[in-house]
Amino acid sequence: MSRPVRPMLLAVTVVQIDGLSGTGKSSLCAELVDRGYCAVDSDAEFAYFGDPVTGEPTDVQVRDNWIWDVSKLRDFCAAKHDVPVFICGGALNQNNVLTCSTSASC
Repeated sequence: MSRPVRPMLLAVTVVQIDGLSGTGKSSLCAELVDRGYCAVDSDAEFAYFGDPVTGEPTDVQVRDNWIWDVSKLRDFCAAKHDVPVFICGGALNQNNVLTCSTSASC
C-alpha cells in the first residue's frame, strides 16, 4: 500500500556576511561563487540610496540612506530552494529584510 506524497517544506538558510568597508565582503562573495555556492554581493544587486522611511530613491548619498530593495531581495530568496544563500554586504534596513521567511537554491 502506498502512502500519500506530502510536499516538502524547505527552509532557507540565509547567511549575511557584513563588515566595514574594505574588509573583503565582495572578494569573499566572488570566492563563494567560484566554489559553487549561492552568493550575492548585496551592494551590486539590492542596495541603493533611498529614504529609509518610504524607500523612495534619493540623491542624498549618506550612510543612513544606503538601503536594500526589499522586494528584490525577497524575490531572489524566493527563487531559490534547498541550499544556503550568502548575502554579502549590509544596509541600514538589513534587520527588517533578513527576518523574512522564504525558501531558497542557486
